[in-house]
Amino acid sequence: MVDSGNDTYLNKSLQRAFAILNCFSPEHSSFTLTELSNRLHIHKSTVYRLLVNLCGAQFLKYDPTTERYSLGLRLFELGAIVLHDMNLPIKARPYLEELRNKTEETVHLGILDGNDVVYVEKFESSQSIKLSGLYGARRSLFWTALGRVLASGMSDKEILKRLEQSAPPEHQTEYTITDHSEVMQQIKGVRQTGYSYDNQETEIGLRCIAAPVRDFTGQVVAAVGISGPSFRLTEDAINDFAQFVMDAGMKISNEVGYFSHAHP
Repeated sequence: MVDSGNDTYLNKSLQRAFAILNCFSPEHSSFTLTELSNRLHIHKSTVYRLLVNLCGAQFLKYDPTTERYSLGLRLFELGAIVLHDMNLPIKARPYLEELRNKTEETVHLGILDGNDVVYVEKFESSQSIKLSGLYGARRSLFWTALGRVLASGMSDKEILKRLEQSAPPEHQTEYTITDHSEVMQQIKGVRQTGYSYDNQETEIGLRCIAAPVRDFTGQVVAAVGISGPSFRLTEDAINDFAQFVMDAGMKISNEVGYFSHAHP
């Protein structure tokens, strides 16, 4: 067993290599040597040695034309193993696709990782105006519809603890809810209604609706949601869309062993 809290065996070079990998995100998919050095406040010669090793292991790849580094296929292969072992995204796919076809909006499946929601599956809308990206992205737990659904399965004490540890979202709009008591009320609303609603909190003109996925114990293990422009996900249509999302969440829950009659 590895004690993650024991610093005795931590390797500085490995920690720096991990820091390099953690710089990458859907919004920042490539970097130059100088950009990584500045971002991590590590000397260029040190970063370069680490980059050479990461490229050699196929964790990163280097484009000599642009002089930029991006994630390598080995990470995709390892990520595929994780998703396969999770099994949840695989079982959810037919119902996610069904939800996309029914609503004609982009559909996501998200899971909890620390104080974030990670988007592990996506079916994109076929409409010309749609939400793109997010697959593989990480977002703050308390400021997204999917995140608040995941938080709804926690105790109030756990939610407050995590709220204190979480920074407000980087991208805010006039609709973003940052007050902790209001966030808590939103989460309690998920427990009452069965769904969460993000009304342009992360981007003006974008609305999201999400519902829980439960395992055989009744625990919330994932969140399913749709995202689309506010002129299609109108206030008047929210209840209808929410029902579609909750139905999909229940179907996926049943697929992984949850039966609602056993968990009133």
